[in-house]
Amino acid sequence: MSMSRKSHPFIYAMLHLSFFIHVSYSVLKAIDLAASKPFEPYRIFITNRDVETMIVQCPPEGDERGLDVMKPGNTITWRFRRDIFDSTRYDCNFYSLKEDNQVMKSITLAVFNNRIAGRCGHNLFSMNRCYWIVTKYGFYLSKHNQTFPNLYDWQVMYVWDTI
Repeated sequence: MSMSRKSHPFIYAMLHLSFFIHVSYSVLKAIDLAASKPFEPYRIFITNRDVETMIVQCPPEGDERGLDVMKPGNTITWRFRRDIFDSTRYDCNFYSLKEDNQVMKSITLAVFNNRIAGRCGHNLFSMNRCYWIVTKYGFYLSKHNQTFPNLYDWQVMYVWDTI
């Protein structure tokens, strides 16, 4: 007894579906999701340029890492994708410490929102990067990791003493 497509359409449909699932699984397994740009289109970098000791609390969703103590030259980073409503927002608390570890300056500010996203890029198919440099004087943003200070790439977004 031979099997034909007409006599057993369900079995042939299941074979095709099985083949499709197998090929799709093999392709997805081979992709490095960390480098898969459409899945995580934004990456934030915050670098302490010259603040002697800075504490940063940036609570990315689902990340319970707490506080980051940053010395000059240290960088923290994370990736994410915007939500479907374009309402993704990350607010961070920054504390500049004196030599005796007392808080000298503090500020809470948005390191990502719709306005900042526009400065970092809107490319759906490659990683958009937001580079922040924190100095004794303020907070600078660029979408390029160029040498600081470069007046054409870095924009002052916040100043410690004004907020």
